[in-house]
Amino acid sequence: MIIDRYVTQVCALATLGATAAITLLLSTFGFLEELAETDAAYTFWDACWFLLQTLPRRVDELLIYGVLVGYLLALGKLAEAGELTALRTAGMSPSRLMLSLAPSLLMWIVISLSLSEWLAPLGERWAVADKIQAKQAAPAAQTTTAGLWLKDEGLFMQVGSMSPSGELTGVTQYWLDDEGKLLETVIAETAQYDATIGQWTLIAGEAIQFSDITTDARRILREPFRSRQWSSNITPNMIADQAYVDPAKMSMLALVRQVQFFQGQNLSDTAFQLALWNRITRPLMLVCLAYLALAAVLGPLRQTGIGLRLSAALMVGLGLRYLQDLTGLTAYLFAVPAALAAAVPIACAGGSAHWLLKRDA
Repeated sequence: MIIDRYVTQVCALATLGATAAITLLLSTFGFLEELAETDAAYTFWDACWFLLQTLPRRVDELLIYGVLVGYLLALGKLAEAGELTALRTAGMSPSRLMLSLAPSLLMWIVISLSLSEWLAPLGERWAVADKIQAKQAAPAAQTTTAGLWLKDEGLFMQVGSMSPSGELTGVTQYWLDDEGKLLETVIAETAQYDATIGQWTLIAGEAIQFSDITTDARRILREPFRSRQWSSNITPNMIADQAYVDPAKMSMLALVRQVQFFQGQNLSDTAFQLALWNRITRPLMLVCLAYLALAAVLGPLRQTGIGLRLSAALMVGLGLRYLQDLTGLTAYLFAVPAALAAAVPIACAGGSAHWLLKRDA
């Protein structure tokens, strides 16, 4: 339908412009922060490269605000020109108008999923790894993980660094029994992972075993080794995700892997659960924000100017962000289910839109 194509074009262009403007503004602040960290090792061009690599993540995070601002401005423009009034007079209900927004919404949902599941996690991992490498002037083959700690059942392990190929360097393992008593310490120069059999090989190290002689004395046995096999559910991807990428910046696949692993180890997975449900419900949030923009333009913002609409969009966007942070905090402190915490901001946005339409019906 011609009307649907016209509405789609106007809303898509407005959202694109709003997202680009917000991204440019906040990226400028981010770039200034990076410049404050530059030194002899981390140069101006390193900061530029970091900004470019993290750009997909920034666009993905700000797309929600871009949709809210863009749809408010686009629909407001239609209202100012009398086109929205003409459509309503012709018998188009708010539900039918919302259907006209569906093509552009679908486009932004696809873009968001493409960024969050592919470009953003990869770019974020590479950016953080390159930044640490540049600052510490590490060899090109290695990227430090800043002494990452991992747990796998009775094993506590520290990793010094990890190469792009997944090889670990500076591995120290502490093996404990069910009572928490140290049984063995394994120190290895490197560790290599064989994905075909799901097994690690520790190379060039020493195993230090502790055995009880009496209740008050222990015997220490040292055994050097060239290679030693180690089977574990820990994979290079899991280590890279934990070392370089914040849970909120991981892909859904990586989050599912982390949740399964943490649950298997009886560790708290709240951060990963919350990030996973926020990612799952993001398309619904985009729909609710477009619905809220439509309800606001048909209601209280019908006769207002662009300045007030822009201010309202920014206030609502910040309010939803603070509400999301608050519900996330309740999930940590009061064991609120992550799905419920992620659903509250969406319910508030959708409920507010429905109330505005009912009030002005």
